[in-house]
Formats: sequence, C-alpha cells, structure tokens
Amino acid sequence: MLEGEDANARLLDDIYHSLKDQGGEVLIAGLAEQTQEDKEAVGRLDRHLERLKRSKISERILIEEGDTNFVAPAHWYKWLPKGYFSGIPFQAYGSKVALIDWGPPQEILVIDHEKFAHAFGTLFDVVWNLAAVPAEDDRS
Repeated sequence: MLEGEDANARLLDDIYHSLKDQGGEVLIAGLAEQTQEDKEAVGRLDRHLERLKRSKISERILIEEGDTNFVAPAHWYKWLPKGYFSGIPFQAYGSKVALIDWGPPQEILVIDHEKFAHAFGTLFDVVWNLAAVPAEDDRS
C-alpha cells in the first residue's frame, strides 16, 4: 500500500524499476490527466515519460471521451464512452496491478500477482480494441 502525498511518485518509480530491464507496456484505464500548476509534479512526470521511452516502455491509456489533455504521446490514448469512465484508475505493468484512489489522502494498492496482472491486461485489451481513437485534430 502506498499512501500519502508522494504515493503517485513512488508508483511511477515502481513502474519504471519493474520494467526498465526488459521494457514493456503499462496499461492505464480510468485516468484523467490533470493540468498541473505544480511545476515540480510536471517536471517529475516529464522525467518519468522520458525514462520510459529510453527503456523501451510504452503506455496505452484509456481516458474519457472528449478529453484532449494528452500528457504522454497522443498515440498512447484512446477514448472510453462517458458512461463507462470511472475516474478511479488502475495500472497494469509487468506482474503488478495498481488500484488508485487520489484521495485525499492518496492511496494506491499495488498487487504483485502474475495471474491478476494477466486478467486485468486481458480485460484492458478487450476494451482497448473497442475504444475510440481520438480524431487527428484532437491529438495535436
């Protein structure tokens, strides 16, 4: 369990350290990218995305239909219909699944279990294949 204001920063570190040697993919559903006023948080996220790219780690991100606040490369995103978007994200990476409650306080449950990660990944793939690709105009 990751708790506190730095829970998300610790999750980003866990994602990187879990995948950095073999590369891979992070599957993210239910995320609403926020426009950050906190320059430190923006810098941390930028550094995280750069280290993912250097380590051949990519993401697929399911966001709410109409959301055009792309922080990562635009081709990493697809849209979920508004009625199916929860705003309580999960991330699956390697053998892990992270369930996130932004709080306050932030609480992130990380489950390190290969079968659970595979099950979340399989469900994610089904939804990803049905999700809408944002129009080119929305991806700039």
